[in-house]
Amino acid sequence: MVRIVDLVGGNPYHSHGGGEMVIYNTNKWLLKKGFEIITVCFADKDFVIEKTEMGKIIGIKVPRNELLRIIVYSIKGSRLVKRLNPDILIGEGGGNMGAGILAALTRRKGTVYIARSHGTHMQLILSMTRKNLHMRILGRLMAEIIERYSYTLADYIIAVSRSTKKELIKHYRIRREKIRVIHNGVDTEKYRPLAKGKRAALRRRLGFRDGATQILYIGLDPFRKGLDVAVRAVDLLGENAVLNVIGTTEEEGRKFVRDEGIDEGILNKINFVGRVDEYEKIRYYQASDLFLFPSRYEGIALVALEALSCGLPAVVSGRVHADELARPGEGLFVVPGFDPKDYADKICDIISKVHKTDALSARARKSMLKYDWRLVSERYYRAISEVVRRGD
Repeated sequence: MVRIVDLVGGNPYHSHGGGEMVIYNTNKWLLKKGFEIITVCFADKDFVIEKTEMGKIIGIKVPRNELLRIIVYSIKGSRLVKRLNPDILIGEGGGNMGAGILAALTRRKGTVYIARSHGTHMQLILSMTRKNLHMRILGRLMAEIIERYSYTLADYIIAVSRSTKKELIKHYRIRREKIRVIHNGVDTEKYRPLAKGKRAALRRRLGFRDGATQILYIGLDPFRKGLDVAVRAVDLLGENAVLNVIGTTEEEGRKFVRDEGIDEGILNKINFVGRVDEYEKIRYYQASDLFLFPSRYEGIALVALEALSCGLPAVVSGRVHADELARPGEGLFVVPGFDPKDYADKICDIISKVHKTDALSARARKSMLKYDWRLVSERYYRAISEVVRRGD
């Protein structure tokens, strides 16, 4: 049996962030295909979970300080990988930095190192119009030295989008033939539209005001994910629009609005939902009228794919890259730049065509069916199998 060790950052079994969801789904399906999967992550304490849907999970205790966490995880993670003696080592997220490098340098002969890129730190830095000292120093250090070296060491690279592949070639001068693009997927059985009758009942349960346009935003990093743009856009829509924000608590949201210099009068049109589990997140997709995501940087935004799979029209920035999977205008609407008025105008245009809502929803849903995780995982299986055959 081929043993795969996946070095990741946070625990993908208990987190529903975009990167963690990608890791969870691909490893789950690779396990079903007969590979032995061991996922290594950092944690508040050491732990081992022998059997999960995605295989074995090993947690490594690390400090909370970001720099110390990288150092400790790199040392402990690389030592653990050496003991586990995998046929294939995958590095991504936190594991794709120091831990991936040390593990790749100390691997046994014959172990293949695959780096999975969910986006590059260099492009993240360049995409942010406002950078603090921490971002400039630590971010550039990771990009210029650590991340570049990690990708250079890799035998193969899987990029989650064509845009990410272009970034790897442009910023790190990685050879084109070394990179394979496998787009993220979505569980279309789980993320699906509700029947109209059930949807009305769900809107009542969630406390949606009758007659109001319910706009959904999801993101844990408010500035990078463009929450300021979303708030200002909704403010331009009049009193009948409500922005439901998942991933930000009310306390965090109010502070963000103040820090961004936004008129706090807008707060009566914003519902800060906070963190929710996956079940509740899906309920919000199914009950909302529109998804708004003006993110400043993404490798490819999983939340946009989830929205479309639920039949929810999505208005996104050009840096979300969902247009690599769905055709703009068919449920997906891409706005260039970050002018709130442009987003407000696009939302108004969609709302005005209420007679086309069902058709938009159907096209949005249809665009995601070919990116169901079962099909995407098959592409991962073929890629990994090809690596194994080359090793033989």
